Amino acid sequence: MRLISARQVWHDATLTGCRSSFEALVEAERLGIRVQTTDISHTSGQIVHSVLAGHVLSAIDKLPSHVRAFGNAMYAANPSADDLDTARHIVFNMAYTTYNSQMYAKKYDKALYVAMAVFDGYRRRHQGGQSEGQDMFPSPASFRGYLEDEYGVKLQSTAWDREWGDFIRCCETACDDMDRLSLAPIGALLYRLKDTA
Repeated sequence: MRLISARQVWHDATLTGCRSSFEALVEAERLGIRVQTTDISHTSGQIVHSVLAGHVLSAIDKLPSHVRAFGNAMYAANPSADDLDTARHIVFNMAYTTYNSQMYAKKYDKALYVAMAVFDGYRRRHQGGQSEGQDMFPSPASFRGYLEDEYGVKLQSTAWDREWGDFIRCCETACDDMDRLSLAPIGALLYRLKDTA
């Protein structure tokens, strides 16, 4: 495992490059296959990766559950549907509590989907470890198109910034805050690991 960034080590620690020996044996038994195999030898690189991954996974496990779910949704190699759903709802709840205007019921119902789309865009922009991804929504029209294609929600283009601009900015701030909370302990661990390496 290369120690480049907190985002990258989170991803690499949760990445399993191959099936475990036990999974292979279970599948062979299920298929009725009998194959003579030799013992698996692990290289020193694999052993170091496992040790480093153990440290990172331990730090991830110590995070509060909502912070861990957000981090897993953002950076885990294979995030669970529960983690993705939890992260999207966290963004909505944080944005809604900081949003200063009241929302009518009709707008409130759409606001959850807006928050989900903002999270999806944030996630895509920050995957790859160095926040170098492209913005999914270079214009309000692309945002509305994604919202309609992905979630079946139509938003009006009139008075876009007045209607949704502040709430979208609150969602982006919520993503930034949660990202910072989830990565800070991993970054501190990364700093310690680099010092000892």
